[in-house]
Amino acid sequence: MSTLPIIISSAALFVSLLTLFFNRLLPFNPRVINSTPTFSLYKITPKISGDKGTWWIPSFNVGIALYNLGRLSGKILDFRIIAKVKEQENELVYYFYPKWTVDYSKFQELNTKRLEWISKAVKKEWFPILLFGDKEINEHIILESSRWEKPFNGEISLLFEYISSKNEKWTEINNYTLIISDDMFEAQSTYSPFDKNIEKYRNNER
Repeated sequence: MSTLPIIISSAALFVSLLTLFFNRLLPFNPRVINSTPTFSLYKITPKISGDKGTWWIPSFNVGIALYNLGRLSGKILDFRIIAKVKEQENELVYYFYPKWTVDYSKFQELNTKRLEWISKAVKKEWFPILLFGDKEINEHIILESSRWEKPFNGEISLLFEYISSKNEKWTEINNYTLIISDDMFEAQSTYSPFDKNIEKYRNNER
C-alpha cells in the first residue's frame, strides 16, 4: 500500500489547520502608538473650588492608535503615566490615569480653558477598549493625577505604560523628560516633554 496519499492528506490537513490558525485563531496581539504627551497645569482658585487656598490640577493629553495584529479580540484595560518629580533632594511619584476621551479638534481650541473643554470636548469617561481582530482604534485621552498644592522647580521623568488582557502586565510604551518651573503655574499654556527617541533620529540626520 502506497504511503504517498497519506502523506499528501496529512500535508493538506496541516496546511488547512495552519490557515485556520492564522485566519481565525491568531491570539490577541496589541500594539500601541502614541503622540508625545502634552502637559498642562490648571489653576484652581477659591472662586472655582470653594476652598480657602489655591491649588493646581496637573494634566496630560495624548493621542493613541491601538492595533490588534491577532485575530482574536482582547481588551486594552488601562493606561498610566508614572511621573517621578525631582525637586532639590526630594523625589515624589505621581500616577496619572485616564479620565476622559475627547474630541481632539474641540479640545485644541479650548485646552487652556478647563471648564469649557470639559463641557464641550469630552466624548465620554474613560473605560477599557475592546479591540477586535485585525482592527485599529484611535482615541485622544486625558490623564490626570492628584492635585499639586504649590509651585516648584524641578525635573520630571515620565513613563507611559498600558496594560491589556493579553498578559495583564504593565508594558512600557515610551518615556520622556519634562522640566518644571514655578512660572508655569501661572502661565496658561501647554508644554511638550523631551522625547529622547525622536531626538535620537533627528540628531542622526544633522
